[in-house]
Amino acid sequence: MKHPMKEFDLIGFALFGPAAIMLFLVLDFGGNRFAWNSPEVIGLFCGTGAMFAIWCFWNYRKGVSALIPFSMLGRQAVWSSCATIFIISGTVFVTAYYLPLYFQGVKAQTPFQSG
Repeated sequence: MKHPMKEFDLIGFALFGPAAIMLFLVLDFGGNRFAWNSPEVIGLFCGTGAMFAIWCFWNYRKGVSALIPFSMLGRQAVWSSCATIFIISGTVFVTAYYLPLYFQGVKAQTPFQSG
């Protein structure tokens, strides 16, 4: 029996985790704390791209035992379920977050009325 810790792609996670965190930081900082053309935001974009490229190379090198195997992405069940959850979550976010903002900003209603 194989040891479960040897099955985990910890290096893949160590490459993917910072790439995701930098992407979330750049989406949070851009336009709020820093301008979109500031060195901080551009550096985070470049860091995200570099870490993601390194992760893709590592994923390709690791093959079937990678964090997210490329062979899995070609399956219809995987990409169709991703598209479905994207559409469903988009609907939820629009109705729960953006629709009340529309009523407050465009229709000039109070937060209580827009909810």
